[in-house]
Amino acid sequence: MCFTVSVDLSREELEKRYKVSFPENMVFEPGYFFSAFEHPFLPVITSENPETVTLSQWGLIPYWTRSFKEALDIRNKTINARVETLHEKPSFRKAVTRQHCLLPVTGFFEWHEHNGKKYPYYLFLKNERSFAIAGLYDIWTNPETGELYHSFTLITLPASPLLAQIHNTRKRMPAVLASGREKEWIKPLKEKKNITDLLFSPQDEAFDYYPVNTKNAGKNPQDPLPVKPYDYGFDPLGTGLFRHEY
Repeated sequence: MCFTVSVDLSREELEKRYKVSFPENMVFEPGYFFSAFEHPFLPVITSENPETVTLSQWGLIPYWTRSFKEALDIRNKTINARVETLHEKPSFRKAVTRQHCLLPVTGFFEWHEHNGKKYPYYLFLKNERSFAIAGLYDIWTNPETGELYHSFTLITLPASPLLAQIHNTRKRMPAVLASGREKEWIKPLKEKKNITDLLFSPQDEAFDYYPVNTKNAGKNPQDPLPVKPYDYGFDPLGTGLFRHEY
């Protein structure tokens, strides 16, 4: 699964890395720890406006949602979208063919269970400052106020060998896109087979990772503590997997 990300990217970095423009009136403050359960507004790049950053809320609200109350409920269930059921779930069936998006991040967090306790790990790419996670978006109109809501979900895949050892309970991972496939992902697709073909992640060797302390994370997304290595006094993953020196 993918419920927490780091988006420590300035306006200038987003524009340069993803070849997009950042609207002057758009307000986004980079942060180290964003939780999906807080439904933050994050900068995404969509198939509708591939050359402009769009501020979108995490937790997809389908266009057919009937009321604001229903929207608040459904967005808690659409934080992630499993690749295996994208064409089956009512919330994603329309979006999967024509409403793709990218969420630029600097890293993401997964939890490892060890002796009945969970230890957070921070994962990022060794040689890239930023990378994109594949997602879907939708635009919902509140029937009571006429207000438009732009929201998104992140796609998850069966975990790679590395991610299966870190995220050893559910063994899922976010659909991290190889940089050469980012632009292809936000082109509308019609064929089901093309979805899995494009969701090709970098190899495990491209990732670096280390344990972190997220105990107070979320209170202030700009606090860098959650992405700093933390020494638990032992390696929760076991001998041979811990590769980061600190």
